[in-house]
Amino acid sequence: MPHVRAREYVVPDQDVYELEYVEVIQRHHKRSPYQKNTFPAEDHEWPGCGDTREFYYGQPTPGFDAAKIYWDNYQDPLNPLQKPGYQGSCQFPQITKDGLQDSYTHGKDLYEVYGKKLNFLPRFFGETTIFRVTSNVITSQVAGGLIKGMFGTSAEVPVLQQYDSIDSLRPGYSCGYADNIRGAYQGNNLNWTEHLEQSQQLFITDPKNCVSSDDADKVFRLAQFEYSYIFRDAPQSLEYARTKYGLYLNELAARLRQHIQGIMPGAEVKYRHNIAHDGSMAPLLGALQVSEMVWPGMGSEVVFELYSSSRGEKKWFVRVLWGGKVMHSSAMGEINMIPADELLGYITGLVGENASYVLGKCGY
Repeated sequence: MPHVRAREYVVPDQDVYELEYVEVIQRHHKRSPYQKNTFPAEDHEWPGCGDTREFYYGQPTPGFDAAKIYWDNYQDPLNPLQKPGYQGSCQFPQITKDGLQDSYTHGKDLYEVYGKKLNFLPRFFGETTIFRVTSNVITSQVAGGLIKGMFGTSAEVPVLQQYDSIDSLRPGYSCGYADNIRGAYQGNNLNWTEHLEQSQQLFITDPKNCVSSDDADKVFRLAQFEYSYIFRDAPQSLEYARTKYGLYLNELAARLRQHIQGIMPGAEVKYRHNIAHDGSMAPLLGALQVSEMVWPGMGSEVVFELYSSSRGEKKWFVRVLWGGKVMHSSAMGEINMIPADELLGYITGLVGENASYVLGKCGY
């Protein structure tokens, strides 16, 4: 997906605006399928992941150097549950070699802008830069390629991660209220039902798919690609998005306020990069009321840039980039150097003070 690159990036008037803080949220890059999203039986082989290794090992500090363990998937004919389908060395899911290369390129592109073009980021990774991932291993794998592309380092680098059950980035917290809204879309809603029926015909046309006409659950999971309806076009899409993703929005607004008020805890963080999923990007876009909703593809990103202007009394402004260009919101218009208070007020209006609206609706 398009993202911030030097060739398209529009630099604001540097005599007027000074970049103070950047927060990026992106979807991970190319991966193998999830097992649950494959057909009951597959008649071809996945190309394999022998050119990509997934490392999982602990390292005592200080202490000995542990063996660098990586997983090597295999199919054992002695296992009676082994079914026809994808064969090879892949886990489902895992990052692919192309996904790692895209992560590296994405990182280089970002540094070309924020490091070289704007001289905003330091040359080497340090305390002013934070990366955050979810509990899904794909996001950590992307972080490795991304950080290498940005800062050229292969050293040990910490990435932040919240507990999975309360993670605001994925999101992992439970919200029955939001789930009920989504369930209503996918129940008797005429638009959704028509979409599902059309998808069902597509999937059962080819007998190789092994999807029967009455296999509603399988068809439903394969038909979940209609994010544009769930997160933007349905009557309650905004209500769903703000409760489903309100905790991250609350965190984002709080960090922007901390920069504006000069009360950032600890070392001042200038750049924060979150690596998430399509199920993160879609509700974020829905909550911001992006004018044209699409499925957030691999590597899609939203960038929040906070600027100050010292002409007269110091003032603060925000620009939001979607796909490398200024985002257009049906609620706020072009989010291009708008007063920071306008975006902050919009977010607070959605989620409440300190996410009070989200917590109340979700039963916390």
